[in-house]
Amino acid sequence: MSESGLLVEVVSPDQLELSTTVDSIVIPASLGEMEVLPGHIPLLTMAKPGVLVVRRDGEDHHYAISAGFVEVLPDRVTVLVDAAEDEDEIDIERAKAALMRAEDRLASVETQDVEQRFAFESALERARARIAVWQHRQQHSDHDD
Repeated sequence: MSESGLLVEVVSPDQLELSTTVDSIVIPASLGEMEVLPGHIPLLTMAKPGVLVVRRDGEDHHYAISAGFVEVLPDRVTVLVDAAEDEDEIDIERAKAALMRAEDRLASVETQDVEQRFAFESALERARARIAVWQHRQQHSDHDD
């Protein structure tokens, strides 16, 4: 990789989840998926629950993230989220249970309770992201065998 890479840091309240230099990063941002390359103009945006992809040396590595904030600078991207899970850390049974719980809660929430609806929708999206990251890892593992 060239020295013009992009430093990416993913930070949760508990720890520094990731700190590495990459070729690019794909972020689930509030207005849609956004790819950032070295030299990008500075910006601050919201991250939504979803799949974050870091690309390094032609390989993609996936993380399931919760909502948060993203700061982009020409040589660095900082992603501040409540939670981030590496593709190797995901427990699929736990993720499926979380998805079912979120779907049930969302179905039973009062329409006027906007705050609770938002929380349940975020939990649903995070569970979906965890499952998508796990499925990607499984497909990738199948091709390696």
